[in-house]
Amino acid sequence: MKNDFISARQEILSLLSSRPNEDFYINELIRITGRYPNSIQTALKKLTKDQLITSTSVGNKKFYRISKKAGMEVKQYLPPDTSFNWIKVINREGAYAFSMTVCLSNRDQLKKLYNTSMPTYWYNSLTHGLYYNSSELNSLGMNIAQKLERDSTFAQKDIALCTKLCNTLLQEAKRIPNLNLTKLNNSELKSILEKFYRMYMMLFPFLTSPFAIERYFEQKIRERVSDERQLETLLSPISTVDQEMIDVLNLASHIKQHGMDAEFEKKLTDHWQTYCWLTMFSINANPLPRDYFLNEAKNILEKIPNSEEEANKLKNEDKKRQQMLKNTLQEMNARTTLKQQVYFLQKYITLRTFRKNIICQSHYYHMPLLYEIASRLELSNVDIKFLTYEEILHGLSGQKSHNELKKRAKARQSGWAVLVWQEKISEITCTAKILKAMEQYRIVQPQKARAKLIQGTIACRGKIVGRVKIIHKISELGKIEKGDILVTKMTTPDFVVAMSRCGGIVTDEGGVTCHAAIVSREMNVPCLIAAGHATSPLKDNDIVELDAHSGVVRMIETTITDAKVKQIHGKGIYAGKITGRAVVVRDVSDFPKVQKGDILITSQTTPDYLSCLYRINGLIVDEDSITSHAVLYAKALKIPTIMGTRNARDIIMDGEKIELDATNGVVTRKIASQGLALRS
Repeated sequence: MKNDFISARQEILSLLSSRPNEDFYINELIRITGRYPNSIQTALKKLTKDQLITSTSVGNKKFYRISKKAGMEVKQYLPPDTSFNWIKVINREGAYAFSMTVCLSNRDQLKKLYNTSMPTYWYNSLTHGLYYNSSELNSLGMNIAQKLERDSTFAQKDIALCTKLCNTLLQEAKRIPNLNLTKLNNSELKSILEKFYRMYMMLFPFLTSPFAIERYFEQKIRERVSDERQLETLLSPISTVDQEMIDVLNLASHIKQHGMDAEFEKKLTDHWQTYCWLTMFSINANPLPRDYFLNEAKNILEKIPNSEEEANKLKNEDKKRQQMLKNTLQEMNARTTLKQQVYFLQKYITLRTFRKNIICQSHYYHMPLLYEIASRLELSNVDIKFLTYEEILHGLSGQKSHNELKKRAKARQSGWAVLVWQEKISEITCTAKILKAMEQYRIVQPQKARAKLIQGTIACRGKIVGRVKIIHKISELGKIEKGDILVTKMTTPDFVVAMSRCGGIVTDEGGVTCHAAIVSREMNVPCLIAAGHATSPLKDNDIVELDAHSGVVRMIETTITDAKVKQIHGKGIYAGKITGRAVVVRDVSDFPKVQKGDILITSQTTPDYLSCLYRINGLIVDEDSITSHAVLYAKALKIPTIMGTRNARDIIMDGEKIELDATNGVVTRKIASQGLALRS
């Protein structure tokens, strides 16, 4: 398939350079690249003339390979190697407008604050992985480090500016629901959105810079302190309590003392209206329902006998941590430089939560404006969420037609990606093109993963991207969630309820009249049958494209793991050792499956996880950041926790019995005692 981001010469050179001992016939190059014959022929002539490739004739056919004399000259024709030096910084669902704002901010706004930009970026709606170029992220870190070292007031000014921008954005966003938007004309709506977007954009450099700043302070502190006990105190958050936690404890206390009376109902409604935005880091998310907070209070009552006492204890624990930090610095006879580094790290830890909450609130409060604009532009409330702010503004001014905006939004709803390459921003909206870009730019696509292509017989046509769930026996059907791709040896009538939740079906066996074929056609669910051994190469939570038009399953993202892995290592956050049932949580829709005493596994926690955290006995977090919510909650609620496990949620299965040793930073799988087969 043609790559839209590099020339035919670059693509041919990239291919031939990666396979220097192979010869390629022109028809092979046309097939592999998906380019027009004339384009390939012209590129081959130019490359041969420049002596970058050589040709050999066999009969009436001519074969090409990379020239041994080409050497370093080839590199000037290829995309820079650093563009393939990807690092995943987070894995979280984001809206299209948010992702485009990040791109523009990294390219234009970062330079104003830190004298450097981030010209490489990748995010796609299929896997929700956000990637930066590792070298560029390090460069940003070095630039900021130089500023911090040259100017002792830089961190203070950086924190003050971020705080000011947060408060200004929130003030503007909160104004929107109080306006009578239906009475305003399009020009007035445009003016309001322009002001919001300008403030929104100004805050975005502070979503990227912490990745560099936090690492800098942690590294500097570690350089000066070797004692592990002292390090833990210096790097741990001293303030772990947020207001929602205290408020919900007070709700639970009211239930215990007075029951769910009229006053409680009023307090619950007030609490819901105050915090319903917690999930809205993406505008694609929905505000939390009122019942969520009711269940949160009930969960607390089950675990904590005296919630009022717990609230006071949490506040006192914060004071104790502050005093412990002060005592440790005195005990070390710490110099002013170290004290400042610890102080600013603590400030950035607090700022991280504050900044995220401001983004969530600004999304929530400005939604009425987006919905009113959607109505004016004859778009649905879903369509408007798949447009950038610039496109929406152009729609209001008449620069973009209704049909053009509708077409763009619809194209993105089936999958989109944003690539920033050498400061040029490109949009990709076709799943096949997204996969091609991931291969071309080597984004989390190991060669083994790209080589996986499963073929089968088409039972019901369609195309879907989703997470794989392997089913070996009926008892495993409960792990299938809405939109998953069911992969099994064969289906039987027992599968029907689970099949109704599936986005797609793949079976190893079967013919055109088999159970899977019949049911998939009745339900109009994309289905491949007779796929051979699909249950072997695939594993739970692999992200694949089921193309039931072409009869293939293509791997999009997988975690290559040792089939015999029994232990996963991470960083201990709160000490303790427990054994229990693992439950993998990917988003708020998974919260109901978390039971009392479980060990929760997730990529990262957010404030809306609180109701789950009061139920669990242990926490495993794949992402690693000393300023994250997981660190705050683990210490506040005294939950044995490790973080930085990277792919625990892809290795450990729901319901699996595990031992979490947070004292030593190890998770041990109790496979043998369960008789479970390890996944390959």
